[in-house]
Amino acid sequence: MPQIARQQRTLRLLAALICAALLFSSCSPAPTESIQPTSASPTAIPIPYAQVTFQVEVPLQTPASDSITLDVLDEVTGLAINPTRYTLKKTDDTHAAITIAIPVGSLVRYRYGRDSKSAAVEHTFQGTQVRYRLLIVAGTTSVNDIVCAWNDLPAQGSTGQVVGSVIDAEDQSPIPGVMVNVAGQQVVTGTDGSFVIADIPVGTHNLVAMSLDGRYSAYQQQAVIAENATTPVPLQLNAAKMVNVTFNVKSPEGEIQGLPIRIVGNSYLLGNTFADLNGGFSIVASRAPLLTLQSGTNYSLTLSLPAGYDLRYKYSLGDGFWNSERSSDGQLKLRQLIIPDHDITIDDWIDTWQVAGSAPVTFSV
Repeated sequence: MPQIARQQRTLRLLAALICAALLFSSCSPAPTESIQPTSASPTAIPIPYAQVTFQVEVPLQTPASDSITLDVLDEVTGLAINPTRYTLKKTDDTHAAITIAIPVGSLVRYRYGRDSKSAAVEHTFQGTQVRYRLLIVAGTTSVNDIVCAWNDLPAQGSTGQVVGSVIDAEDQSPIPGVMVNVAGQQVVTGTDGSFVIADIPVGTHNLVAMSLDGRYSAYQQQAVIAENATTPVPLQLNAAKMVNVTFNVKSPEGEIQGLPIRIVGNSYLLGNTFADLNGGFSIVASRAPLLTLQSGTNYSLTLSLPAGYDLRYKYSLGDGFWNSERSSDGQLKLRQLIIPDHDITIDDWIDTWQVAGSAPVTFSV
């Protein structure tokens, strides 16, 4: 009989864990209203803001009645799931602009769209959707972009290309696995550090290079593209200083305790693949690290992270969307931390795993 009782207790525990895994999320979250750190933490680090002006030139055949939009993207939750959308002010039929406040040190992922009868997103000359553009915010600045095509309007105009290599600034060795992004196109450097990006619209574009593991500081410069010409882009990146960041987090009161909680984020270390997976997600949950249960509702994890890295992260029972933490009103949550140049401890708490108006389903086996 004692053995049967133990088996029943084990089954009840397994059922509770299954229940927790079924706290699924709504698939139609509302976009947030502004770009700002969302880490509700007593040790949150104040981040200064800078005014950033986005100026864009759109194709001449763009319908004059359509508004031009700027989508600031959330790669942790899913690029198509939780954008922050702004409507730009037109200066003429082919130009529009907007100025917004963004935390200094941010690496912004964004792209342009149109408000029309059907969704319209910017495309490249090659006919593929722009995954995102990159911008490093070092202070008050402006960026000039060129949209060469929409999904419903073909590309027109002339193009050129960039050819370059990425090396270590100290020992001059090639750096593989660096993402180079220009005009909404991105490639990853090969084993010899080289890269080629073709079919770039003629004009001046913002070029950003970032290592996928963050071990090199991100780099930004302008690239001038001429018609049917090749622009050489030699890049030297500096190794980032690694610091220890300890995350202490409290799980929600009144919900199932002892669950395996992961921290997922926009770093390769935190499960980001920098690719579009099924459903438009980028995070692989099994690659994200598990926090260690300390006692009751308290978890902890220490990671070695690069100083200066713009870390976007959240706590989750799954990936960046399914079973991830929610704010007290049930909305999707994304935290931001610009990693300082010294060791630091972050104290967070999780409001809830549940979406407002929903309830868990319990299976008794």
